[in-house]
Amino acid sequence: MKLTTYRPLFPELGVFPGEVPARFQRMFEELLGPPLTERVAWMPSVNIVDTDTELLITAELPGLKKENVELVIDEGVLTLKGEKKEEKEEKDARHRVWERTYGAFERSFALPASVDPKKIKAEFLDGVLKVYLPKTEQAQSRLIEITEKK
Repeated sequence: MKLTTYRPLFPELGVFPGEVPARFQRMFEELLGPPLTERVAWMPSVNIVDTDTELLITAELPGLKKENVELVIDEGVLTLKGEKKEEKEEKDARHRVWERTYGAFERSFALPASVDPKKIKAEFLDGVLKVYLPKTEQAQSRLIEITEKK
């Protein structure tokens, strides 16, 4: 029997072949996200636009109806949640490709102090949710006139 000496991949870190230390696992998760088994089935895409008078959040919610979506504000956090339910499949059908994702989702957005929570409005049309977050008058930008001193 021949003995083999293992040499570390990174001697200064003490990493041996086949080992993935917890710090490397955390680093990979920060870069790539958690493993697929821990990921949410799907997450709606959003755009956030900041204008002088408001913030506008636009979320794509394809295949959902207004009744499947909930928008809640609590302690300065706006939470969008809902569920995309899987359609019934035919017993005799054979699936060649299955890429669509289903399941519950939840996204939260910390609201800046410049938003007036009492004036938030939302619209839903054709699978697109638009949330209007008006800014307080104090937070709105304005042009200040400069006078010439004589």
